[in-house]
Amino acid sequence: MDDSHIQNDQDGTVEVKPEIPKRNIWMIVAVVLFTLLIGVSVYARNVTIRQKAVLSTPTPNNTLPTITPIQQIVSNPSNAMTDAPKPTASKVIAQSITLKVAAIGGGASGERYDYTFTFAADPQDTSTILKRDINEIRNFPAYNQGAFDKGLTIKHGATELEIMPSFEGAGSSTLKKINPVIITNTALSDSPIYRINTSDIVVPSGFANNLRIGAKYTLSYKNKPEDCTEWSESTPACTYAQGVTLRDGNDLSIYCTAEDESALWCDTIVKNLNVTVSKYSN
Repeated sequence: MDDSHIQNDQDGTVEVKPEIPKRNIWMIVAVVLFTLLIGVSVYARNVTIRQKAVLSTPTPNNTLPTITPIQQIVSNPSNAMTDAPKPTASKVIAQSITLKVAAIGGGASGERYDYTFTFAADPQDTSTILKRDINEIRNFPAYNQGAFDKGLTIKHGATELEIMPSFEGAGSSTLKKINPVIITNTALSDSPIYRINTSDIVVPSGFANNLRIGAKYTLSYKNKPEDCTEWSESTPACTYAQGVTLRDGNDLSIYCTAEDESALWCDTIVKNLNVTVSKYSN
């Protein structure tokens, strides 16, 4: 036995110290280092996860933009996607209204005529039959009971078109300018139909302006100086009280409550209007 591992006490007792194997020391060191390595790895992984979470969270100064999808409207319905909006067409409804009219004025004696108006209007449009006061016609010799109708109005929103049979008309007017709208409806007449703003009609000095704001339709329009010389050589255009004369010679007074572009709806009704007139007989 090695003398370095023996210690003699004063009483002669010999103490022997055991030798610690070196392999056990290195094993302990390896376990400690391995444990530290695992701890450091776990700590580093947690730090990395926390940093990614912080970076991915938007702040008031780093707010991610919101992307709004754009809806594409395809003009060709056959190639449109199933969820694309479909265009809706405005529908018109053909209407036919018959009036029982007593002919009054212009030498007429109150005989009854049946006027049938056929036109195309939007579903929301409304039609109203205008009535006469019985006292206006009851004393005419040829008056037929029941002929109280005076005319027809068709309303589209705030715009109205008034159509009334006319049995008399006289007078003429000068116009401030040449700008009528020309409408063609061969079902009514071969002549062009002119829409004239009432605001373009000259009111003679000293006369009250009783004209309604809107436009009237007429076949009688002249824009040549020689046709309007009865007023003045400088008159640009003139018109007469005549309204729209039908092929059979009957006259209509047609008036729109709007002017210019606002009267386009009235123009559409007049373009497609059809009127038949028959004299009533018992």
